[in-house]
Amino acid sequence: SGPITVGQSVTFVVTVTNLSSDPAEDVVLLEVLPGNSSDPRQPSRGHVQWVSQTYTSDPALSCSGAPRPADSPPYGTECKLDRPMAGGESVSLTVTGRADLAGRAVNYAYTSSSSYAYDPATNTWGPVDDDPNSSNNSSATTFQIIEGAPSVRRGDAHNNTLRGRPGPDSLF
Repeated sequence: SGPITVGQSVTFVVTVTNLSSDPAEDVVLLEVLPGNSSDPRQPSRGHVQWVSQTYTSDPALSCSGAPRPADSPPYGTECKLDRPMAGGESVSLTVTGRADLAGRAVNYAYTSSSSYAYDPATNTWGPVDDDPNSSNNSSATTFQIIEGAPSVRRGDAHNNTLRGRPGPDSLF
């Protein structure tokens, strides 16, 4: 779609689907609105201010509210699924924001899953990335935020006076 204007609302819908037939464990979703990260890998001059969010009504899915300030991770809305995600299952997060700074804007979404497993080689337990295809775990949507056209105000017979120096000044 085309550019949006400063002051305009914008909605991002992020859907995570487990494409495997196996369950995914410790599923995490991170949504970062444009300009809300100080991470240099996520440059965005355009800025979208978080307004609200909704997500799949599943008691096991919990999401943070308004993101933290841009200088403190995780920079966006973070959701966690507190149970294994079945093969073929989907969860969604919808974030609404308001464009408040013009420029190139990039919206980021990222998901991951892992589980704890025993490594006999090191005789330790630890997190294991159990996703066989991590290339489909992130998305970046780029768009432009532009300044709106200046508003023109026209006077009429009742509203044509500017107060400046002593006495009224008329507009022509």
